[in-house]
Amino acid sequence: MDYVMDYTYDMVREYRLAYINEMLDRYDVYGLELDFQREIWLWHIGGEYNGLDILNDFMRSVNDIVSIYEEKYGHEILISVRVAHDIETNYECGLDVITWMTENLIDWIIPSCRFTTTNMDLPIRMWKDITDALDIVLVAGIDPTRLCSYPGGRNSEMDIESLSAAAANYLAQGAEKIYVFNYFRYDVFEASDKVTTKDPEKATMWSVLTTIGSYDKSMTMNRRCILSYADITPTWETTNAQLPKNITKNACTAFRIPVGNVLEGSKLMVKFSVSSANVVNNLPLVFVNSKPCEYVGADLCAGGYTDNMLLCYSIPESEYNDFYMVVELQSTTNAGFKTDYMEIYVQAPNTSSN
Repeated sequence: MDYVMDYTYDMVREYRLAYINEMLDRYDVYGLELDFQREIWLWHIGGEYNGLDILNDFMRSVNDIVSIYEEKYGHEILISVRVAHDIETNYECGLDVITWMTENLIDWIIPSCRFTTTNMDLPIRMWKDITDALDIVLVAGIDPTRLCSYPGGRNSEMDIESLSAAAANYLAQGAEKIYVFNYFRYDVFEASDKVTTKDPEKATMWSVLTTIGSYDKSMTMNRRCILSYADITPTWETTNAQLPKNITKNACTAFRIPVGNVLEGSKLMVKFSVSSANVVNNLPLVFVNSKPCEYVGADLCAGGYTDNMLLCYSIPESEYNDFYMVVELQSTTNAGFKTDYMEIYVQAPNTSSN
C-alpha cells in the first residue's frame, strides 16, 4: 500500500476535492459515495491518529461542496461512505465515523468487508443503536463475488442461499438497505430482463437482487449461514478468524455464527468439516447454545470451500429463536481432528434442503 495517496498532504486532499467538485458540476446526480474500503490506507504507517482530524476537515469540505450543488440543482445529494466493519477498526485506521455522523456530514454509512471475503458477522445491531440516534441510514455491505472461511482459505462466489443468509441476518438486526459490491449491470434493470429474460445470467442476477433486497423474501429462502471473518484490521494487528481449529478431547471449542430470525416450521442443522473420515467412527460431541445436537449424517461442502467431508447435526428447536448460535465441538478420541469450515443451514418451511 506504499503506492496509494497519503491524505496527510494538502495536495492529495485538494486533488480529491477538485475531482468531486468537477463531477458534481458536470453531472446532476442524487448521491455521492466515498469508498474508504478500497482503500482504507489513507496515511503513511504511523499517521493514522493525526489523520482523524485531517479527514474530519476533509469530510466537512466534501459536505460544503455538495451543499453548493444541492442549491444549484434544487434537490438533495446524499453522501454515503463505505467503511470497515466496526467503529473501532475505522477509528484506528484514521476514520472518525462518529464525528461524521454527529456533525451530519454523511447521510448513509455502509459497514462492509474490504474484498477478501464478505463478513457474515457485521455488528449491525451495534451500528443501529448509533445511526438511529443520529438519523443516519444504515446499509449493510456484501460482496457477492467472494466468501472465505479464513485468511488463505478458498474464495468462492456466494450463492443465493449464502446471500439470503447474510441479507436476512443484517435486515433482522436493523439494516435499512443491502449494498452489493462489484455486482452491477445496468442492463439487468431493463424491463424485458426481469424474470422472463432469455439470458440466464441476467435472470439470475435479477433474482438475487430482488431476493436479498427484501427481508420477507430472503426469510423464505433456504439459508447457509457460513462462518467467515473480518478481512480488515489496522496495520499492527493480526486478522482474527475462528477457523481453522484443532478440536480436542480435553475441552469444547466454541464458534459463534449469526443466524438471524427463523420462520416457524424451519429446520436447522450445523455442518462442519472434519480432517479425517475416521471421525465418523467416533462421532464428536456437538452443542448449540449449550444444548446437545444429534448426528444426522455426512455431506459434501457446496461451493468448494473445503475438500473435507462435513458432519451434520440437527439443532434442537428450543434454540431456533436465538439470534446468534454458539456451536461447541469436542472430540471423543485422543487423536482429535481439524475443522476448516462451518455453517448453520436453515431449511425454510415448505422447501427441500441441499
